[in-house]
Amino acid sequence: MGLEAAQDGVRRQLLFSGCGGVMMKHKMVLFCLFISVLLCLNSISFANLLFKMTADKYTLTVGQEATIDIWAKAEGATGLNGLDVWQLDMVVDTGNKVAVKTVGANAIITLIAPAPMYPLSGWTSVNSLLSGNVLGIRAYTLTTPQNSTTGVGNFSLLAEITIVALNEGTVTYNLISAGTTGFYGMLADSTYYDVGNAAPYAAVFQQGNNVFTVAPEPASIMIMTVMAGLALRSRRRSPAGK
Repeated sequence: MGLEAAQDGVRRQLLFSGCGGVMMKHKMVLFCLFISVLLCLNSISFANLLFKMTADKYTLTVGQEATIDIWAKAEGATGLNGLDVWQLDMVVDTGNKVAVKTVGANAIITLIAPAPMYPLSGWTSVNSLLSGNVLGIRAYTLTTPQNSTTGVGNFSLLAEITIVALNEGTVTYNLISAGTTGFYGMLADSTYYDVGNAAPYAAVFQQGNNVFTVAPEPASIMIMTVMAGLALRSRRRSPAGK
């Protein structure tokens, strides 16, 4: 009986150790699946439609001009499945610092991509609500989807806007939906991105290169310096106690 009991104990240990090995294998499989899901979700989260701004200068004096460029990149796009439609509002945080340059009734704005461009491409208004705003700026290809390389693999230039400095101060531009016609984009295969969507179908403005400073004119600085100097000299010449 002692021998049989010992053998039974060994068999039980082997059984439990075998079960433990199987359980360990199952845990490893589940862990690998979990990591795979996380990797998939992580890769999906970066497949948004990105917009950014750049400019040829960020510090201006009153009367000077700057050219703002709007760019876009569709992170998940490949081949000829590029940006086919885009629309947004370009707005300032404070008015009376800059304005979109106009010549007569024409705003100095150039739409560049995608192309060929549908005739309804354009903008709704400039300098409305606040000076410097461009509302409803948009570009479409023809009425049916077209092959496009816009925003595939890198940022593509969509539009150029010329602004002019009005008064001293700092102004920040943002690409948003200002409640007019929306902030969105669409690829050639009709994949739709919107500022209100979650990843991977979100239209996202990458902050940076969107703050402009209007500095005093050189002549104004010189006058202020001279006046300050005269005031200091006058104080030095005045009798003590007066």
